[in-house]
Amino acid sequence: QRLQAEYAWELEARRGILFAIAQALRGGEDYEGAVAAYDKLLEELPQNDARRPQASMGLAMLHLQKGETAKAAEIYRRMATDKAVVPSYRASAYRQLFDIQHRANDHATVIRLAYGILSSQPSAVLQGGNILGELGEALIGEGRVDEALATARAQWQLHYVAAALHGAGAYTQSSTTSQDAIFAVVRALK
Repeated sequence: QRLQAEYAWELEARRGILFAIAQALRGGEDYEGAVAAYDKLLEELPQNDARRPQASMGLAMLHLQKGETAKAAEIYRRMATDKAVVPSYRASAYRQLFDIQHRANDHATVIRLAYGILSSQPSAVLQGGNILGELGEALIGEGRVDEALATARAQWQLHYVAAALHGAGAYTQSSTTSQDAIFAVVRALK
């Protein structure tokens, strides 16, 4: 620890170099080398380091590119539930989880994810209205039509609230988004 304190700049430089190497290897499609570099970097980075979420996202993307969706999903799941991760990375991690589960037609997991977001981050509903849309689609996939329609109605009402809070410009965008959600439910019911 004494050496780490005395040579903190050297440790920081090493982390910066590891980060650059991981990104370069990923860009050069050396997936195995990139995974090893990201793993080593995440092992060395403190929990509160600002590069940690970016490194985790890079590692998860590598696993997706290698076809290792379970490993990628686990990284995204940890990020999405870690309150220390900044909201933009948490939202991105949730988005990736939704995409992985949709591709697998795992509607039950999408429903659990959406309810998890709604219960742990209620403000995320207004910031990312797609959560309710994702929930509605998954509910339809599970044959829970009444709940899907109630979800679409809730999304519609939330967009009106958002429009009232943010002015008329937001109304046009919110109205279009909520109409899209309701039309998606109707299309899925046909």
